[in-house]
Amino acid sequence: MFYSAAVYSSTLRIIYIFIEIYDLEVEVFDIIAVYFNADIPKGVIIYIRQLYSLDDGINYICLFKKALYSLYSSSKWWYDTIVPVLKKYGFETFVVDICCFINKDKSVFFYLYIDDIIVVNLTKALIV
Repeated sequence: MFYSAAVYSSTLRIIYIFIEIYDLEVEVFDIIAVYFNADIPKGVIIYIRQLYSLDDGINYICLFKKALYSLYSSSKWWYDTIVPVLKKYGFETFVVDICCFINKDKSVFFYLYIDDIIVVNLTKALIV
């Protein structure tokens, strides 16, 4: 059986139907600390006070360089980081769903869902 996320995307539902009809191979990858891979764009400044548990009386303020899960724009920054990498490997976004990618040469689908990537292919050899 394949991964079933609580996503209500029509594209993902269609991919699930293709998986069942054509008996495709599926893998789900969870990217650990996904937003730490996304840089905060230039011009966006986010500060946070030093944590009380680390407070040494100096009252430092920290400037963030990487995104965090609780920031409003973190998912957009992560998307802007991963898309050029996928395009470099020949993936194109679907017109109707920007979270779904396809490599037509290798018949591979990628679906991004926050910090998970669902990979669908004809054979397991191309996934792993």
